[in-house]
Amino acid sequence: MAALFFRSMIGVAPNPENDLQIWGMVVSGTRWLSSLAGGRYHGAPEPDSLVIHSLGPGRLTIHFGRYRLATLMGGIVESKSFDLFESKWLQRVFAQVRKAFLTEAFGKGTSEKFVPVDIDYVRRMSYNIILRTLSVVRNGRHGGTLVIVDQEDEALLRQSDDSARFKYLIADCPARGRYERMLRQAIVRLSELATAQGLPRAGWLEYQTLMDTELSDLDEALFDFAHFLADLMAVDGALVVTQTLELVGFGAELRYDARELKSVRHALDLEGEIWVNESLDNVGTRHRAVYRFCQGYPRCLAIVVSQDGSVRFVKNHNGAVTYWNQLSW
Repeated sequence: MAALFFRSMIGVAPNPENDLQIWGMVVSGTRWLSSLAGGRYHGAPEPDSLVIHSLGPGRLTIHFGRYRLATLMGGIVESKSFDLFESKWLQRVFAQVRKAFLTEAFGKGTSEKFVPVDIDYVRRMSYNIILRTLSVVRNGRHGGTLVIVDQEDEALLRQSDDSARFKYLIADCPARGRYERMLRQAIVRLSELATAQGLPRAGWLEYQTLMDTELSDLDEALFDFAHFLADLMAVDGALVVTQTLELVGFGAELRYDARELKSVRHALDLEGEIWVNESLDNVGTRHRAVYRFCQGYPRCLAIVVSQDGSVRFVKNHNGAVTYWNQLSW
């Protein structure tokens, strides 16, 4: 109990009789969790040694350094090591949004001199916000559902409650675009710092290494927003946002009627090219509602966090509702 998962590791090694014995406790700090829970700063890389994460009874993740080898969850061992945030299909979902962020930050015809910010910075920041949100929900052990919809689908959802009935529908006002404003400010500030340093470009590495009070304050505000999203997910029902993380509503009952949907695909690889069919009878009400909603709104992306901490991404992929287990934790 003295070695808390979030900041300590227990070091073991074989003794002369080849029995494992504790040789000490390593105070790792919390920065190493940034790769798991999102964040600006990353700690020193773990050594090339066998590392076992014990997240709870029956929940183990085996690593060699930072490379995940296998996960035990719900009595099932899975060894397909992939991180969905690196998948091509997920990057395509947000491709146009990333370009729009940069265009709005600097303008199409601005005469100001600035260092260009890599579009990959926008991708990494958005993914880190989602990652932090999911991590907070997982640690809260209450589960939750996040649905990310296209702007055109948002208009349909606001017009009728046939597909989603919101307990709390957010008014269409500037306040719901908080993330967009903060990200634009961070992009501009990062460019200003890179210009002052004489750097040719700026990206995620510069964001992590350039020391600046204003940038640090923006970073704290961005990840406070992630905790805010996690709070909304704690309400019974789904949190619905747009691809720019504008709030649509929360406490939503997903009620799309897709009676013809009898099974979904369980993707066994990163791009969903290898899969097996699974019956809807094998999952609970929350998952079935998400699957049916994705059937009716093929452009949306849904993320379901179960109370046991498992995370499932759901997408209408190549014409079929498909889910991936996120195994990077």
